[in-house]
Amino acid sequence: MDAAHRMKKKSDSAIDCPVQEIIGKYGMDEKSLMNIVRLNWRMSILSILASGGSEGVNYNRLYGMTGLNPRTLSIVLKELTSEKVLKRTVTNGSPPHVRYSLTKLGADVVRAPCPIFDMARKRNSG
Repeated sequence: MDAAHRMKKKSDSAIDCPVQEIIGKYGMDEKSLMNIVRLNWRMSILSILASGGSEGVNYNRLYGMTGLNPRTLSIVLKELTSEKVLKRTVTNGSPPHVRYSLTKLGADVVRAPCPIFDMARKRNSG
């Protein structure tokens, strides 16, 4: 069996695809999971947060790294927080500091983009 065939066989395996695991673990359907990553910038923000460690990333760093305008970034962060993908932490001070970090759902979603996009491509092509 050549390497290309082994890779294809491995990628077709449900064991290697965390989508079903995430759906079952969080009691959601495929559509709900797809909605998390459906809009522009969501996966970029999630990837930045994934590399930010457990303490999270502050708003200004996200702003600088994404290049989004402040209004768009705020809207996306609010949506992801309301979907329980992100956790928002405010530290009292002058001025207050806001940090965002991934929830368990968010961490799982970050590791699942390729299978999710593969699933969407298969659905749209058939």
